[in-house]
Amino acid sequence: MERSVSNKLSPADNVKRAWIWLALVTVGSIAGQLVGHLISWAFGQVEGMPFAGPMWQKLLIVIPSSLLIVIPGAVAAFYGSRVVREGNRIGYVHIIIGGLYSLFMLVVSVLTTFGVGQ
Repeated sequence: MERSVSNKLSPADNVKRAWIWLALVTVGSIAGQLVGHLISWAFGQVEGMPFAGPMWQKLLIVIPSSLLIVIPGAVAAFYGSRVVREGNRIGYVHIIIGGLYSLFMLVVSVLTTFGVGQ
């Protein structure tokens, strides 16, 4: 008799993963900023000066660092939505904090890449 294996997580696992990813938002922010600074340093940017390189260099700096910054919040919002769907209202915390943080940081990354506000 074969036993079927389910990939569904229990409600407690979804809550746990939502909290873990929400905690990783800080780690992702620090790692993303560090990666952005290291890549811009590799291109020879002087600290404190606006980056004057071509657009492909700006995108090469912004895309990896933005992904490291945005992904943890988006995943926390995803698991938060699963928690809410299971009937636990604590998931709204993950949706609001993770989702708004990811959206805000994505907008900031895009605006600074294209020189708005400099």
